[in-house]
Order: sequence, then C-alpha cells, then structure tokens
Amino acid sequence: MQLDLRSVCLVIGYLLGLVLLIAGAATISLASETRRKIVHLGMGMACLALPLFFAHPASRWYVLALLILVLCGLHWLRSSKPNKYRDVLYAVQRRSFGEYYFALAVWIAYDLCRTTPHIYVLAILTLAFADTLGALAGRSFGRHYYHCGVSHKSIEGSIVFLCTSLCLSLIFFAPPLAILIAMTATIFEGLSGDGLDNLTVPLAIVFLCRHLAYRFSEICSTPAQIWQLDLLLLGVLALVLAFKQSSTLQGGACLSVVSVILLAYLSGGLGFALYPLTAFFGYSHMLPHRYRIPGSHATLPVLAVFATFLVWHLLPDLAPGIRNGGMALALALHLCMIGVADLSGKRYGQKKEAVGLKIKRTALVAGKALAVSIIPFTLQTVLLPSFKTALNPILDTGTMCSIGAICLIMATIYFIMVATCLAFLYSTQKFPIAPASKRRWLRQSLVALTGSSMAIAMVGCIIDLI
Repeated sequence: MQLDLRSVCLVIGYLLGLVLLIAGAATISLASETRRKIVHLGMGMACLALPLFFAHPASRWYVLALLILVLCGLHWLRSSKPNKYRDVLYAVQRRSFGEYYFALAVWIAYDLCRTTPHIYVLAILTLAFADTLGALAGRSFGRHYYHCGVSHKSIEGSIVFLCTSLCLSLIFFAPPLAILIAMTATIFEGLSGDGLDNLTVPLAIVFLCRHLAYRFSEICSTPAQIWQLDLLLLGVLALVLAFKQSSTLQGGACLSVVSVILLAYLSGGLGFALYPLTAFFGYSHMLPHRYRIPGSHATLPVLAVFATFLVWHLLPDLAPGIRNGGMALALALHLCMIGVADLSGKRYGQKKEAVGLKIKRTALVAGKALAVSIIPFTLQTVLLPSFKTALNPILDTGTMCSIGAICLIMATIYFIMVATCLAFLYSTQKFPIAPASKRRWLRQSLVALTGSSMAIAMVGCIIDLI
C-alpha cells in the first residue's frame, strides 16, 4: 500500500511539474521554437528520474498511467483555442507530433531498460540535449539543408547533434561503442521528420545497445570488432551519400538506406546487408531516365523495398538457399518493376502494337534485373563459407544434373518474373509513379513478395522432378 500511495503522489507531482513548466515557458518572451525546445528539455530531464522513482516492477503501470494522462492533456491543449499556453507547443510553423512520440518513446525505453537503467538514461539524455541543441543550432546557423519528406533539416544541426550525442555516450561507454551509438542516433534523427525523431532516436539507442549486449560474443567481442563496425557504418554512409545525386532519393531517404543496411547487418550479417545495398545501386541504374529527378523520393520507397527482404529473413524454418533465393528474386522483381515504370498508364496508348512493345521491353528489363539480383546471391557463396556449405547439397550432389535442368530453372524464374511484372503493368488501375503514392509502393512490395514466393515454389517442384 505504501508503494501505491507513493507512486500516485509521484504521478500527481509529475503532472503538476509539467503544468508549471508550460506555464513558466508561456511567460518567456522568446521565439516559439525556442520555447518549445525548453519544454522538450524540461520534460526530458524530468523523465530521467523515472527508473529511480518507479523502480519496483509493479510501478510500470503507474508510469503508463502517467504517460496516458500526459497524452490526454497534450491532446486537449492541442485542440483548444489559441492562447499563450497553447502557443508554447503549437505556435511553430511546421507540422509536428513530437510530443506524442516523446511520451511513447519514454514508455517503451523505460519498460525495456528496467534492468539496464544506464541505457535508458543515455537514450533520454540524447533525446533531451542532443535534439534540443541540434535544433537550435540548425535554426541559428543552418545554411545547408536536406529534405526529409515535407520537412527539412540542416547539416549544421546534424553535426551539433552528432557531437552532443558523442559526448553523452562517452559518459557511459568506451569510445568505439560511443561513436557507433552517436552515428546511429544521428542517422535516425536525420531520416525522421514531423517530430518522429522523438521516437526513433531513443529507440535506436535502446535496441542497438540491447542487441550488442545480446550478441556481444558474436559480432562485437573485442574493441577491434566494434571499430570495424564503426568503419563499416561510416563507409556505407559515405558510399550512399556519394551516389546520392545519381539516385532520386532525398537526403533523409539516403540516411534511411544506411539505417536499413545497418539493421540488416546486425540482424542477418553481411549476406543480408548485401540486398538493400544492391537495391540502392540497382534502382539508380534501372530507373528510366525521364523519372530520374533528384530528391523526388522520400523514405517510403526504401521501407517498401526493405520490407520484402525482411519478410523473407524473418520466415522461420527456411533453408539458407531458399531464404536467400527468395530475397534475390524479390530484388529482381523490384528492379524490374521500377525499370518498366515508363510503360505504365497510357504512355503507348491502347493499340495492339503496344502490347508487343511492352512485352519485349519487360522481357529485356526482367533479364537485366535478374542479372543484377544474382550479384548478392553469388557474393554470399564467395564471402560466406556457411552459406556455401548450405548450398553444397544442390551444387555438388548432382541435383542439378544437366545444363538443360539449369536452363529450365532459370527460364522458369525468368518467365514467372515477367508474368508478375505484366500483371502489374496491365492492372485495371493506372500504375502511378508519383513519389507520394503509398498505394503504388504497397502494391510493388506485395507483387515482389508474391512473385518471389511463386518462383521459389516452382523451382522446388522442378528440383524434386529432376
């Protein structure tokens, strides 16, 4: 009963503190963005004490109740008529839902880090200080901007965020891991718009630290291996940004490419990371020239492509050859669909001649896409001994016993891919190329996943017959 009474008093105290913080900020004659960041910093500092005040396992529900009450109060304040208290948070000239993401991130980080409070403290400190200083520095000194959806961020602000995050990480971890955490937090801050960084930054720190702690002996058993991971992340970042101009991705979308490659590497190793990396360069090569408009695509296309690979990676009880073959075929389908984007709609009219032209063009693009998709699949047999061992039953025991059988399998994959692309092109609805079309990218992901599954099933049947 004493625990319950104390927790209730702490919840009430937090709510009163938030009210006083907003009321105090309303009396300060500063720019709206500055006042908003003062409240942001104050809320972050108050949340640092949650693991101390609510240390008992049963207290998690009091924290959840506190955050729900805070969200209800913020929603009421947002929907109220303009006044000096509402203007503290909602007078900025940009769309933002950061206050909601903030509360959600605090709850998730608190619940995941009850046994590792130092990780929670680092995540909230980064959210409170690095985000605040980065935003204020970008607003005051920003001269070079990059887009993230409809919003934009400054390179100067991101540099300040990186430096602040690095200084905070060095308090808790050695330099190799601190650098990795700072770079990861900066990448996720740069790819998140509309206040979403309030959610992605702390969760990226929490999940990275928890993952490294869980797999420490596998990928980061020594400081030298952590340095290698730092160099790998830095190299991928430099490579993606160097080829940004040849792609259609915004700056934030390029950072999302780096983030999914990092996620793929941490969850599946180098073999899994090869697929999103190949997709990035393949898209730049396969996209028709008239659609190569720099900065025309945001993060959604990156997530749509990576989601297909992630589904294959997470499917349980699959042999390595089947899993990676499915990802290779999904990559080929993605590249083929983007390569025939200019054949959609009414570009060639409704004449019968257009059907043959589309089929010929799609066949050529499909073969090209298949050739590109074989690259990561082949590299795994060269670079990864474990994957090569998994393929030995197919490569060495005579299952594919003739050149004719291999040609038949390749033809089957080829024609299934072409048929899927044709079904995509000749759907009743126009195939949109608009960057903001969510339906277009959802459809492409579903087609890639379905087509690759059909192709894998067909190949399995042919192997059984042989």
